[in-house]
Amino acid sequence: MSSTSIPIPPHRFAEAIRELPLSNLHFKAAELRNSVAHLYSSNQQLQQYAAQGDHECAEAIRENMDVMKRMEERINMLRVEVEGRGCPWSEGDTRDARGEVNGDMNGDSEVATRHISRNSPLRPMDDGESTRSHNGRMGDDELRTRSREQLREVEDDEDENDRRIKYSAEITCVFAEQSVKTSNSSQSIRMQAANRLQKALRTGSGLTFGAWQMLPGSNQARTIARCGFDWVLVDTEHGNIDDNSMHEAVAAIAACGVSPVVRIASNEGWMVKRALDAGAHGIIVPLLRNADDARKLVQSAKFPPAGQRGFGSPFPMEKFSGQTSTEYLQQANESLVTIVQIETREALQNIDAIAKVPGIDVLFVGPFDLGNNIGHSILDGTMHDELKEAVAKILEVAKENKKNSGIYSTSGEQARQFADQGFQMVSVIADMVALPAYLTSALAKAKGSYAHSALNVAKGAISGAAKITGPYGR
Repeated sequence: MSSTSIPIPPHRFAEAIRELPLSNLHFKAAELRNSVAHLYSSNQQLQQYAAQGDHECAEAIRENMDVMKRMEERINMLRVEVEGRGCPWSEGDTRDARGEVNGDMNGDSEVATRHISRNSPLRPMDDGESTRSHNGRMGDDELRTRSREQLREVEDDEDENDRRIKYSAEITCVFAEQSVKTSNSSQSIRMQAANRLQKALRTGSGLTFGAWQMLPGSNQARTIARCGFDWVLVDTEHGNIDDNSMHEAVAAIAACGVSPVVRIASNEGWMVKRALDAGAHGIIVPLLRNADDARKLVQSAKFPPAGQRGFGSPFPMEKFSGQTSTEYLQQANESLVTIVQIETREALQNIDAIAKVPGIDVLFVGPFDLGNNIGHSILDGTMHDELKEAVAKILEVAKENKKNSGIYSTSGEQARQFADQGFQMVSVIADMVALPAYLTSALAKAKGSYAHSALNVAKGAISGAAKITGPYGR
């Protein structure tokens, strides 16, 4: 993210304001102070993410501070002009921007907004306006509208004085639009930061651990999410989860501050839309075969112009950081994670082309289906050497193309091994592995003797719970 400089040199600003009426000078000072307050409020919300090592948020804070500094300079020039005419300038007119906004970032942004509103030479905001301004919902748009209205009022007159007024109005529009642009960038970063999976993938090594949900129910989803995972995958391909259960699970997981990821059953546009409209932070699509399949997925997952996703669901915004529907529309393309499963012979052969498709974020290995498709099924819990080589190739291609990599595993020990190899999105366990394995083990211990325990563990192995021979313990 790069700073956008304000293209109005200070000397031209000073010249433009000399012929303005006194009321206009106060009006522009109030507009600039409101813009500073909005940027300060954005910085307050971004600071918590910057403290966690999010470099984009830290850069946004620095950009906001640069803009606020330039706005302060203009406010001070307005003060000099007002005092030069022998008129008073209230003490709060300079203190609100410098002392309460550009000072300690741990201060109270709401207090700063109220202070700026209270000292406005125009009129104080009512409580509703102050609240909306503090939340960044109303003030920026109103600021631009009022500036544009003032600009239109003087367009009919062409004498020198009116041209100066028109130019000064343009200056205010530049500041207002800079404030709106920075505020929108901050909103987008907040939505991305609310996506725990995406944030983790973009921070440090990018390592994340997740769990697989196959049984329906919001309580089930919450229980898994509260175990400390970065993400929980809601499996509508092989799991016992229908559309309604998927919606409930996504909401429950997101409410725990964990990223809900939905694996759809097939690369169908309507399935992608249902998952994302429910509020999924990411989608994973099985059994891709080539780059065309990957491009089709991106088209389904992205809003125009990057894709063809339809807009209108009222549900996804609350699964992030409280965006409005318009903000979600503007920010979703950069804030959601699009994942393809590499688990067919064709996908392995076309892995380089798939990795180069824009909009694909993660190459996720499905080792069991991949083994089946290249003739080396995992039958006894171990991988054939050729399957290991295929997995290593996918990991290497992901690195070469600056994509994240992921893989399915069936235990904590195996997940640790894959993480040490360099995989970043690593599943740890599925509920339909953990539940029968734990229950079988507990029952075996309850029955007492070593012989009894051994016998029951053997029974568990026969049922597929004690020894992992398939994706879900089968």
